[in-house]
Amino acid sequence: MRIGDWSDKLARLLGIRTITIGEGQRGLLYREQRAPRVLRPGVTRLFGQYQPLDLRICNIADPVYSCRDAEQLIESMETSIRRAFVVIETEVDEMARVSIDGRLVDVLAPDSRRLLWRTATAPMVERLACHG
Repeated sequence: MRIGDWSDKLARLLGIRTITIGEGQRGLLYREQRAPRVLRPGVTRLFGQYQPLDLRICNIADPVYSCRDAEQLIESMETSIRRAFVVIETEVDEMARVSIDGRLVDVLAPDSRRLLWRTATAPMVERLACHG
């Protein structure tokens, strides 16, 4: 048996999980369907993890978080979520154009909200009044 095989078996026995997140990615680690922990690039080791975990690895090259749990994340807005995301909201009588580095990334309809990954460049939001 090779050393790598032995260490993998020992890690499984002790409940150690290793998660690697690449540059330009973020991980959302869900436990028991609660608000996720946000994993940044690098290696994360979790100890004593016998219960099932749900891991989503997201590419932040597309700054708009468009998974179906976006509303749930906005509602929870725990500290780790606030550090990882920006929430953009529009009122009933306005629309918004969102751009990053001069590139249009999203257009929000009236009375909506969107979750964007926080990156080195803050999003520019141009609000437009709607008259109806």
